Amino acid sequence: MRWARGVAAAALVSGAVLFGTAMPASANVNFNGTCEASEACVFDWDYFEGPRWDYEGTDTNFSNNYYPDTTKYGAGPPLNDSAEGLHNFGLSCTAVFGQNAGGASASGWKVRHLPGKGDGLPADRENRVSSLYWEC
Repeated sequence: MRWARGVAAAALVSGAVLFGTAMPASANVNFNGTCEASEACVFDWDYFEGPRWDYEGTDTNFSNNYYPDTTKYGAGPPLNDSAEGLHNFGLSCTAVFGQNAGGASASGWKVRHLPGKGDGLPADRENRVSSLYWEC
């Protein structure tokens, strides 16, 4: 009996390690600077202009993100606090952009866009977006 419990416990731990390393469901699979269905899009310049950051998942801290490099010579411009336009290309959920919105340290303002909606940011919010999450 003791042996059977030991084997069961080992199987549980092995399964947790094996399945715990799987990719998260919100992982971005098409990060290419082209805004497509199911993605939220951040525009570096005005609405629908300049470099584009397209993302399907949640990211509550843009500080280590860059727009995709369209020249293929290195990283694009930094994403954090650079947006002037936002759009939700998602199909069913609301994209929530903001300044420190979402996550454990949520404290800032939020802009919500329904699927298929977006616009330029008001002057007091331009170049201040630092997070994205989804409300479904």
